[in-house]
Amino acid sequence: MGARGARRKASVRTGAAAAGACGGFTLVELLVVIGIIALLISILLPSLQRARESAQSVACMSNMRQLGLGMQMYLNDNKGRYMPYFSLGVGAWYRRLAGDPAVWPHSVNRYIQGYGAFFCPSHALVKHPSFPELAGESEQDYAIRRGYISYGMSMGLTLDFKQAGWPDMPASFSQLSSPTETVVLVDAYQPVLGHGIFYVHPYYIAPSGFEYGAPSPRHPSASCNVLWADGHVSAVSAPDRRDPGSLYLQQALTDYSMNPSYWDRQ
Repeated sequence: MGARGARRKASVRTGAAAAGACGGFTLVELLVVIGIIALLISILLPSLQRARESAQSVACMSNMRQLGLGMQMYLNDNKGRYMPYFSLGVGAWYRRLAGDPAVWPHSVNRYIQGYGAFFCPSHALVKHPSFPELAGESEQDYAIRRGYISYGMSMGLTLDFKQAGWPDMPASFSQLSSPTETVVLVDAYQPVLGHGIFYVHPYYIAPSGFEYGAPSPRHPSASCNVLWADGHVSAVSAPDRRDPGSLYLQQALTDYSMNPSYWDRQ
């Protein structure tokens, strides 16, 4: 075969051995790669979560702007006056805006198409464990039927806080001394006692307490989104991020007893 053939065979064997040596990773190398990937994930996940929460807050604000437009059309058709108070059922404010003839047969206008805009992307829908629900009913349909939507309306626009007993006297837009500082809708929730589950009531009352509902700081920086009477939407942060009740402080949303109060016709 000669010297040249021997060298060719030796070269082939050396190449095969080199290829075999580079054909896989050692256990140590795999562990190093896995460790690097885990480190990168731990660094990126908080940023991805914050980006997701910010996107949900923006979508929530978009919902509120849509509801604000619907509310303005309702005011235009009702001499500038907000709807009367109904705690639940067919007369609730969100039913009137949706104009669903199945539950509000006297409605002739639909100011909001469907109920999708009444649900914040950051609000997790659940069913109450003690209340019966229709077989196969979705969480959203259940929430609509029971009034557990994502936003609460200021009762100061339906009840007159300035009079004894808070009579049912819907406010007129022209009565609002400062529409830019008057709450119409807010991210809200209501705790169900004994279950540790938070739901949302379709109406919201300003005094600190949970009888009717409370603001829900479910967005970044412990903030809740607010639709103001002039139609603009903004995020208001809880001064104490550990205490949702701090949203009632003067530097946040105030309550109905303060001056100024952002919750009634002032």
